[in-house]
Amino acid sequence: MEKRSTGSIDVKLFYIYANSIVDYKELDLKKCDSCFCTNLSIDNNNEPWIFVDIDGEGTLEIDNEKYAIYGSKEITDGKWIKATKSGLIKLCPSYVGLLGENKISINKIYLIYFEPSTFRFLIKAKLVNDASKVLPSISDELLRILNDSLDEITIDSIKGDKIETALKTQLIKAPWYLNNLENYISINDIDGKEIDFSKLKKSAERAESILEKGMERLRNKFGPIGNLDLIAHAHIDFTWLWDINVTKQKVYRNLSNVISLIKNNNFLKYGISNMVYLKWIKEEYPELYKEIKNFAMENKLIPLGGMWVESDTNLPGGESLVRQFLYGQRFLLKEFNKISTIGWLPDSFGFSAQLPQIMKKSGIIGFYTHKLYWNSINKFPYSVFLWKGIDGSEMPSINYPTYGSDLSPSQLVNAWNDHKIKDLPAFLVFGHGDGGGGPTWLMLERFLTYKDFPGLPKLTVKLPQEHISEIKEHMELLPIWYGELYLETHRGVYTNGVKLKRLIRETEMKLIQIETWSSLLNKNINMEKYWIKLLEFEFHDAISATTTYQVYENIINELDSIINQLNQVLLSMLKDLIINDNNYITFFNYLPWKREELIELENPLKGKVCQKFGEKYLTEIDLPPTGFISYEVGPCISQFNTEISNDKYIENNYFILNKEGQKIKVYDKENKRYSINDIYLLLCEDMPEKFDGWDIDENYKRVCKKISLNFIGSEKGPLMSCLNFVNDINNSEIKTKICLRRNVIEVNHEVDWHENLKLLKTVIEANIMGQYNHAEIPYGVIERPTLPSNSWDRAKYEVPMWKWTDVYDPDYGISIINFGRQGYSVSSNILSLSLLRSPLFPNPKLDRGRQDIKYWIYPHKNTWRESLTPKLAMELNNQVIYIKGKSDKRSFLEIDPSLMMFGSLKMMEDTDNLILRIWETYGKSVCIDLKFENYIIEGETNLIETEKNELNKVCLKPYEIKTLILKKVKS
Repeated sequence: MEKRSTGSIDVKLFYIYANSIVDYKELDLKKCDSCFCTNLSIDNNNEPWIFVDIDGEGTLEIDNEKYAIYGSKEITDGKWIKATKSGLIKLCPSYVGLLGENKISINKIYLIYFEPSTFRFLIKAKLVNDASKVLPSISDELLRILNDSLDEITIDSIKGDKIETALKTQLIKAPWYLNNLENYISINDIDGKEIDFSKLKKSAERAESILEKGMERLRNKFGPIGNLDLIAHAHIDFTWLWDINVTKQKVYRNLSNVISLIKNNNFLKYGISNMVYLKWIKEEYPELYKEIKNFAMENKLIPLGGMWVESDTNLPGGESLVRQFLYGQRFLLKEFNKISTIGWLPDSFGFSAQLPQIMKKSGIIGFYTHKLYWNSINKFPYSVFLWKGIDGSEMPSINYPTYGSDLSPSQLVNAWNDHKIKDLPAFLVFGHGDGGGGPTWLMLERFLTYKDFPGLPKLTVKLPQEHISEIKEHMELLPIWYGELYLETHRGVYTNGVKLKRLIRETEMKLIQIETWSSLLNKNINMEKYWIKLLEFEFHDAISATTTYQVYENIINELDSIINQLNQVLLSMLKDLIINDNNYITFFNYLPWKREELIELENPLKGKVCQKFGEKYLTEIDLPPTGFISYEVGPCISQFNTEISNDKYIENNYFILNKEGQKIKVYDKENKRYSINDIYLLLCEDMPEKFDGWDIDENYKRVCKKISLNFIGSEKGPLMSCLNFVNDINNSEIKTKICLRRNVIEVNHEVDWHENLKLLKTVIEANIMGQYNHAEIPYGVIERPTLPSNSWDRAKYEVPMWKWTDVYDPDYGISIINFGRQGYSVSSNILSLSLLRSPLFPNPKLDRGRQDIKYWIYPHKNTWRESLTPKLAMELNNQVIYIKGKSDKRSFLEIDPSLMMFGSLKMMEDTDNLILRIWETYGKSVCIDLKFENYIIEGETNLIETEKNELNKVCLKPYEIKTLILKKVKS
């Protein structure tokens, strides 16, 4: 006998679904505060469900049990909640849509009763039929079982009102023709006799028995094909197309839903990331927080990631990444008496090669992400692998296939097929994210049906720490990935948000400076609340400026306010070190090495050579390491005025910079060679195929216009000389000032930017072969190719740096040192810095208007290591602070910048000791002697300050981050 096909089975299941509806009624909701309320009376003789016809999200509360409601045309399982008890029902919709849209619609809400046995069979049969569509090896046997069971249920009649309700709710998808029937006739006009539910119940029970026995035979014959470990989760963006007030709603709704589901499903385990979310719940919903803590003790609700928020890992500074774990893990330690051992960044836009070390030293034993599935050129080859950082730190890592599976058979099959090491369990996350509430009742039904389903992997809801522990027992099976996990998409985020990235850089450096002085001066000023705000703004969509206009402006305004507050804190603290004397100026340098600086002042310094530049005086000063020094105000020993000229030629002791025809050339006087053959702008078409605000597609190079700088005059003097240029480009004006400033070339662009879908770059044609490229990353340095030799290299046509990048040959090189412009590209000797983009979505006003951009070009002999590019980069990003007044010269701490870089100096979290963080920068093993006034090294701790190890000598391996404990001694 001919079997029904999967499609025919779907059709019959829909009609059974319609006939299983015993009763339905629309609930009459009344406005109550910002919600809608009614009293619900349940008849427990049948299967009662509530269906909310919603396009958006909200919270449904039934007698104090709260559930997430979530739906659209594509997503329907989040619209259903089982009505388990009578009582007050309250529906509280979000005031924005699923993705922050300005509208949300709630059409109607229904109470629907199903015949229980029929409903139970219906769900099981639907799930088995779904599996038959993706399991060709056993589909015939599955279809035979389904056909035999469905033969037991006859459709004797069908009524129009039942069909209409089934069409509105579509728990079982309707055949296409029924969806269109209402265009020609009222569905209610379809006449049929009343359903005999007693007969339907008995036939459904027979059908279920046949289905269960057939599936049991099939399980015994085939069995699962492997192991797939699961965890429920909802990826919720801290901010994106909505502000954090909306996020707080989403988090509350999500966790309330999860708690309700856990109470009724003992097998469920749920992972929550972004520790700030737990802090919000603690502060605003204390009763819910108590339940969360109780379920956390039972390992039903598991904090994941250990980070304050799911940060970007390429754009923030190294100390910011450390603080994400410091504050996130210590929050967990305080509140839950344990840290998270799982690194969790499902959505961040690529992963720094120093992240394995940072995670490992923060208590993390395994790393989980989904984002590598987004690669645009090369498919990432591994689902499980050993990630090795630049220092050699090893981190077992999981690349799972979706943000949140619905546990459909196709997703289970895909997860298993993508998993290459079949002897190890695969891994999958399930649950709706961004307000969807995480797992739904239908996902849990799928789990129960598919956990031992023939032809599918065996499903186990398991803690990620248990999953990674099993992986760690078989490390010899893991392939190794060395270095950065570069994401082959979202390359535009390195450049978006000129002011944002500058403010984030300034805030981080200012916080480190305040903590340094506070520690040295025994002020004990706690900067945690400012760090927390900065960390939140380093969430991956926030720092990437891929948010709406209003969200972006709010972040900018908050950062402006924070910097003003930090400046007040810093100046107030430093003023205590000086006595009022307007005849002196005291200069402060918190960096632990001597500095020779060219600075601009309102007053000349006595006995110094100075140059009048506009209304200010340029002069050179020397500063002690981590200390301060006073200089007397008074006449310069020699004062020069800045000469305004039409000469296209400037020079100082280091370089000659010349505009020759259309080209700008730089000659290195000391090394007797040309270092740069040209500097120009490049304006390119920037129309990404998929994600406008995020991406720079490789084809942007097809339509680019070279813009030679249009000379308008020069300014000359012994300390600083500049060439000035103005270019009108389409609707925009770019004023460029290129200055010789000691041994660097400073470039300032004042841009009035009014473009759409354009990318602006600075291009430097270096007079070298360009054999090597290195770039600083957070607390590390990475090498990248200058010419692609394979598709993986080719994909890196736009890459991120932290503060600097360098292109060089063994004998000479060129560095670019940035102050917030972090995207660059390199091709042999051509180095280009991305300055501005102009996307339309999600913020069509992003970076339009006046933008000020500054960076340094540093031609140098030998490589960046011998020329100390990292030292210069720290100095550009930490301008000298000065205050009128007098003080004795003093120095507290000195570190040799040719050996390592300073990270931070702060009070230890639990003691009166200090923490000094340093990192090896040059890829060498080194041992050092620290010069530190009044302190001795007592030991070493991890990045989250939870352990103490003895340390006889301070030695660092290549690219190692070291956190030293310093104890004060009597002077």
